[in-house]
Amino acid sequence: MELFLSILRSFLTHLCSRMKQIPPNDSKGLPGAPAPTGRLDALDALRAVMMLLGVVLHVSLVYNSWKPGPGWAFKDTANVWPVLDAVWFFIHPFRLPLFYVSAGYLGALLVAKRGWAGFWRNRVRRIGYPFAVFSAVLGPLVIAASVYSFRVLGGDPDPWGRVVSVFTSDRWLPVRHMLGMTRINGVSAVGPGFHLWFLYDLMAYAALAVALHVAVRWLSASSPKGAAVFARIRQTLSAGLTAVMAGPWIRTLVLTALYGSLLFAVEQLGVPTPRVPSGWFVFSDATAWIPFLVYGGYFALGWSFFGAPLWSHMSRNPGWQFVLGGVLHVLLQVSGGPKGWHAEWPTYFLEAASTVLLVFGLLAFFLAYVNRPSSALRYLLDASYWVYLIHMPLVCVLPGLLGPDVWWTGTKFFAVLILVLGISMGTYEFGVRGRWLGVFLGGERPSK
Repeated sequence: MELFLSILRSFLTHLCSRMKQIPPNDSKGLPGAPAPTGRLDALDALRAVMMLLGVVLHVSLVYNSWKPGPGWAFKDTANVWPVLDAVWFFIHPFRLPLFYVSAGYLGALLVAKRGWAGFWRNRVRRIGYPFAVFSAVLGPLVIAASVYSFRVLGGDPDPWGRVVSVFTSDRWLPVRHMLGMTRINGVSAVGPGFHLWFLYDLMAYAALAVALHVAVRWLSASSPKGAAVFARIRQTLSAGLTAVMAGPWIRTLVLTALYGSLLFAVEQLGVPTPRVPSGWFVFSDATAWIPFLVYGGYFALGWSFFGAPLWSHMSRNPGWQFVLGGVLHVLLQVSGGPKGWHAEWPTYFLEAASTVLLVFGLLAFFLAYVNRPSSALRYLLDASYWVYLIHMPLVCVLPGLLGPDVWWTGTKFFAVLILVLGISMGTYEFGVRGRWLGVFLGGERPSK
């Protein structure tokens, strides 16, 4: 116990010294510094890449070696490529955390530029409306495409007849599936909004941020002493965050301890640790709060980065962080992997350390080398939103259209991936960009 207290005392002393050493603003003119508008091109690029990697992961689910289940209901078992198992396990841990970190920073930037009312209007227009419209439009298409491929790959002689029967035998059956009230054979997880669940969560985080702001503002207005207390708490938290996040080793240790403890604590509740929700938060999935809490932490972390003198520190050392994270990830998989997310407690901390290092290694790389205005990256960001919105029906229907025949290993995966990206990017260029749909999604001005 004395040894533990001595180590803890030394750590806190070192942390306090760092808090005093870091200047109020160290970002001007340095790598990773925000633009005068506060925008970070590196985070825009990260969001685009992470959304496109989601397409890769979804296509891989058709051709990896996993058995069909609630997460993905149909497989092309004649064209399995086990390499895709490793692709999924490598990309998935860092993709969503990076997306939510960048989304949190963007939220704080919007508040700084437009105020809280402008922030909420922007979130409703950019996230709420697209989620509602595309969930309603794409939901039936995903159901039809999934049932079709499920039947084709299962050898059914009349796959389209099965699709028609789903929509005619009980007209409310697709609606009940989309709401999480039932499951249609051959269709994967219900959502919320199928693959658009992250928009659902983003709107919830925005609503919570507004509610927290209103509560703090009301308490501060009702008590001058309370306002002073909130100001001190905010100042202390900001200084502590800067001290922890500026140092790669301290950052890795602290976040690994927090994230690993969260994963382990969830396991002790007796439920697996899901990476995505399998139903509508609160309404139809009792465990959907778990990914909501996990990714909400990353969103809050990204939000807290705005205005903090961190970026020049966080743009350093991309190489060793990413390499070490990759090595730990390989050790995790070689040791048996997550084993259905019911492994011994060291596994969770190994997974947490790998995730933290990969997240901040990639963040450092983009801050150091991709943090500059680029018309190509801006185009990719705008297009990636559309690609991610509409790719799922294509991912579901193309394996059925290609049929159950055996191809060379991996060729079907690449064929579907290329077709999905090609069709999605083509429809963006010729049907969305500069048109009313582009305005609806991103506030673009229609071309004259």
